[in-house]
Amino acid sequence: PRRSSVAWLEPGRRRRRGRDGVPWRALLAVLVIVAAVGGAVWFVADRHHDEDMRRNAAESFAASWMRRDPAGMWLMLDKRSRAAYPRARFARLVRSAESQATVRSVRIGRVAQERKGRFALPVAMPTRIFGTLRGTIAVPVHDEDGEARVAWAPHLRLPGLRTGETVKRVILQRPTRASVLGA
Repeated sequence: PRRSSVAWLEPGRRRRRGRDGVPWRALLAVLVIVAAVGGAVWFVADRHHDEDMRRNAAESFAASWMRRDPAGMWLMLDKRSRAAYPRARFARLVRSAESQATVRSVRIGRVAQERKGRFALPVAMPTRIFGTLRGTIAVPVHDEDGEARVAWAPHLRLPGLRTGETVKRVILQRPTRASVLGA
């Protein structure tokens, strides 16, 4: 039997598509598109999850600070900060700064959006001697071993304190007074 050049006109004969009639190229293209979309969704969801973890760490640190709970604050620190400032030393540093500044309470406003790995904490600390100390403390938070942790340093104890500065209140000696000689 001789084949005709117009096979599509002959009844009972079908034109073959690739192997076994399956459109492999189209199926492969659909799989690639589905994989790309799935990867993009996973990337966006994972990124938001990490950002939420870091925000929660900053908020937890702030909540412990407002409760004046150095142990709770210390639990949020990263490995490097914990090694540099063991629990007792950390508590002593925080308490001494608050004592020297005569802090009565710690109030922290709403945690701002993350910028360059830091969360801005608006802090107000009413003091007995110096009025209310106000300022924004940029708390660095990063991922460590699948959890978000705070990279703490001593300048994060009070608003307005810069790196390397210490908190020390100097009480000047009162002058000795002479006795009153007149009547």
